Amino acid sequence: MARADRFRQCGHMIAVGMLVAAAGACETAAHRNALANADFGPMNEPLSKSAAQSDFAEWLGWTRATHPDLSYSTDLDQLGLRERAVAANFQDGASRRDVWAAMATLNPIFDDAHVGLRLPETAFSTYISDGGAAFDAPVQVTEDGVLVATDVREESAFKAGDRIISVNGVRMADFLAWTTPRIRGESDAIRRLVIEGRFALAFWTYAGGADIYVAETVSKNGRRKRVTYDAARDALRPQATEPFSLAFQDNVAVLRVASFDISLRGDFRAFAEDAFAKIADAGTSRLVIDLRDNGGGAHDVSDILMAYLTATPHAATSSITARITKENQALVPGSRLGDVLTVPFADKVAPPVDLDNRFDGDVAILVGPRTYSQAIAFAATAQDFKIARIAGAPTDGRANQTAQVTKHPLEHTDFIVQSPIYIMTRASGEKGPEPLTPDILIEAAAFDEISRVFGDPANDGD
Repeated sequence: MARADRFRQCGHMIAVGMLVAAAGACETAAHRNALANADFGPMNEPLSKSAAQSDFAEWLGWTRATHPDLSYSTDLDQLGLRERAVAANFQDGASRRDVWAAMATLNPIFDDAHVGLRLPETAFSTYISDGGAAFDAPVQVTEDGVLVATDVREESAFKAGDRIISVNGVRMADFLAWTTPRIRGESDAIRRLVIEGRFALAFWTYAGGADIYVAETVSKNGRRKRVTYDAARDALRPQATEPFSLAFQDNVAVLRVASFDISLRGDFRAFAEDAFAKIADAGTSRLVIDLRDNGGGAHDVSDILMAYLTATPHAATSSITARITKENQALVPGSRLGDVLTVPFADKVAPPVDLDNRFDGDVAILVGPRTYSQAIAFAATAQDFKIARIAGAPTDGRANQTAQVTKHPLEHTDFIVQSPIYIMTRASGEKGPEPLTPDILIEAAAFDEISRVFGDPANDGD
C-alpha cells in the first residue's frame, strides 16, 4: 500500500471545518450519547484559543529544531497544509480532548512512530490517581479488530482469542476508525502496535472512563456473550508476564522475543542464560528468533541476545546524522547547539569472548510488518554481518531507523511530544528509507512451517 493511501478513514478530515465538529467526526450517535456520561478527567477541561495555538506552534517549532532532518520521513508540503488548517480552526472553549484530537491528525504525516504527539498520558495518570478506573484488558489489535490476548488470566471471564465487539456500547470498530489515524507510525500495522501497547490509555482517550465496563465478545466459533469488568474487583492480567519464551518444534529451537524494553534487561539476561543452556542440552543445530511482534526497546537488551549468536565485534550503524543537543554536544568537540552533522560511526560492540552456551548452528530471525525500532536494528545488524538469515515479510519501518527519542512537555495542555535526534545508517552503508527486506520471503500463512524459515523447500506431501 502506498504511504499516501494510509491516510484513510475519517481522521484525515479533522483539519477542515470547525474544530469541535471535526474532532467529533467518525463518532457515532451512540458514542456521542455515551460521551455525555463518560469520565475524561482533565481532558474535559476547556482551553482558550490562544493556549491551543501556542502549544500547537510550540510542538512544531520544537520538532523542527530537534529532528536532524524532518524530510527524511515527512512530506513537508503536506505537513504545512495540515498545520495551517488545524491552526486556523482552534476555538475558545474547546476541550483538551478536542484539541488533542485535532493536533493528533498530524501524526501519520510524520511517517515515523518516533515522531509526533503522544497519547495524553499525563491527563490519564491524573484520572487514575483521582480514583478513575480503566478498561485494562490485555489485547491484540489486528486488522480484524481487538482480540483478547493470550496472557489474560485463566480465571477471567474474558477468554484468549475472543474478539471484543463493544465496551459500554462503544463499538471497537468505531474506536479503531477514530484512533488509528491519530497515532504515530509508518503504517496502520505499526499504529495498531502502538494502540495495543497503550490500549487502556487509547480507549480512555476515545471513550472516557467508567466504574464498570460491560463488554460484548464473540468467540472463534461465533458464540456471543456479555462480560462485566469491575476494575476494583477483577484482575485481567497475570501478576507477571514475560514477553519472551522458548519452545522446540521439529528439533528447532524457537525463541520468541516480543520486546527489548530497557526495563526487561535483568529479566531478559536471566531468561537468555537459561534458554541457551536448554538449547545446548537439547543439541539442536537450528534456532529461530521470532521478532514479528517486537516493537523495539534498547540495544542494551538486544546486545544480550546478540552475544549468544556471535563473538565477532559488530556495529548497528556505519554513520549517524545527528542534531546537536545538550545531551550529545560533549560527544562532538567543537559542535554548536542546533548543528546537524553526519559523522561515521566506527565503534563496535565486542561480545564477551567466553560465554557459556553460545549458539554455533544455523540462525534465522523472523520479522514482519510489526517488527520495529531496535528490533529492526538488531535484525539489520545480523543481516549485515551475516550472523543470521532474515526470514518473513518486509518491515513497515525503515531499515535505517531514527533513534535517541527525546520527549518535550507542552506548556498549556500538558501533552507530550517527541522526536529523535539521530538518523542511523545501517552497518552495510546502504542509505535510504527502504524497509528491512528479508533474505527469505515467507507468506504469513507459511510462518509456522519451520522448514520455510531456513529456506528449505515446502513439504507438499506425496
